[in-house]
Amino acid sequence: MAVAVLAAVSPPRSQIVSPKPVSMYPAASPRRTSPHPRRGAVVFEAILWVPVFVGLLAALVEFGLILTGLQHVKAACRAGAKVAAELSVEDLSDSETATTRHIGQVQTAVNRSLSSAGFTAHQVMLEHNGHCVGAPRQLTVGSCSHCQAPAEVLPTATAVPGGMVRVTVCVPVREFTPDFLSTIGFSIADRTAKYSVVFPYENCR
Repeated sequence: MAVAVLAAVSPPRSQIVSPKPVSMYPAASPRRTSPHPRRGAVVFEAILWVPVFVGLLAALVEFGLILTGLQHVKAACRAGAKVAAELSVEDLSDSETATTRHIGQVQTAVNRSLSSAGFTAHQVMLEHNGHCVGAPRQLTVGSCSHCQAPAEVLPTATAVPGGMVRVTVCVPVREFTPDFLSTIGFSIADRTAKYSVVFPYENCR
C-alpha cells in the first residue's frame, strides 16, 4: 500500500514580503515649492549692499580727484617759487610799487600752472629774507579764510648765503571735486589744499 507524503515547500527568502506598517495619521500632502526660492533673499541683499558699493565708489572717485588736485597745487607752487627765486633785487625792494609787481609775477606763474587743470589759486603768499633786499617780509595776494602762513621760520642768511624765498599756495578743495560724501557726514566745503616750497634766492651774493 503506497502512502503519499506531502511535504510543505517554503518559498525562498527573496520572495518573502514583509507587511507594511499601518500609520494612524493621514498622509501629508506634498509641499509646494516656488520655482525661484531665493528671489526675495537676493533682492533684500541687493537693497542692503548697493548703497555700500555706491558709497565706496563715490569715496574712491572723490579721493582720487583730491590727490590729483594736490599734485597740481604742488606743481604750481614750485613754478611760483622758481619765479620768486629769480626776481631781481629791485623787485624785492621795500617800495609799494615793487611789492605789487613781484607778487603779481609770482601769482601769474602759479595761476598759469593751475589753469591747465581748470583751477585758480585763492591765495598766494611770498616770504623772503634776502639780506640784500632789506628786512624779511611776507606778502600776500588774494584771501582764503583757512590758509595761514607756515609756522616754520625761513633759514637765516648765515645758514643759507643770499637768503631764501618761500611761496605758499592755497586752493579750496571744492575746486577739485564735487562734495559727494557730504550726505554721510564727510564734507570738503571748508577744507583747503595748502602747499609751500622754499628755494634759495639767487640774486643776493
